[in-house]
Amino acid sequence: MLARQIVEGAPGDCFVSANSRWMDYVEKEGRIVSGTRQTLVHNTLVVVALKETGQDVLLESFEGLLAMGDPRHVPAGMYGEQALRKSGLWPQLESHIVATADARAALALVERGEVDLALVYETDAKVSDAVRVVHRFAAAESPTVVYEIALLAGGDLAILRRLTGTLARAKYEELGFSVPER
Repeated sequence: MLARQIVEGAPGDCFVSANSRWMDYVEKEGRIVSGTRQTLVHNTLVVVALKETGQDVLLESFEGLLAMGDPRHVPAGMYGEQALRKSGLWPQLESHIVATADARAALALVERGEVDLALVYETDAKVSDAVRVVHRFAAAESPTVVYEIALLAGGDLAILRRLTGTLARAKYEELGFSVPER
């Protein structure tokens, strides 16, 4: 939705997206300043449950509800489906998935006890005192979650520089993101 709004002329300085296809779209439509597109940070996917459950969770035999971003529309869901497919868990979990608007919505459902598990970004799991990580995907199974940033046409280059500068990079790391070398 944000990419479409930018293409239709919504004002802004920078565009940050976890979906390279949407970044490609905005760039193809001429809304990105040439040469400013770059990788900002990386993230990973995890599966979380309420801390109070205290039970081990085996996804291979899971029978409850698993919230995750909608794989048809949102980056967290697309990345999640890729991870579940690579790990061989998609066939048995697909019918247990509750599709949400984004990873934060999935996290909220598990925090409220409305679902048993949520597949979210690790940075989302870190900001919640209510959940614990119950599954980490093996490196070969988990796609690299890449957030890109680019200056929008008419945007302020100083803002891009602040968002990619040393202070911002330190804050991203503090929040749990992996920051690529520059």
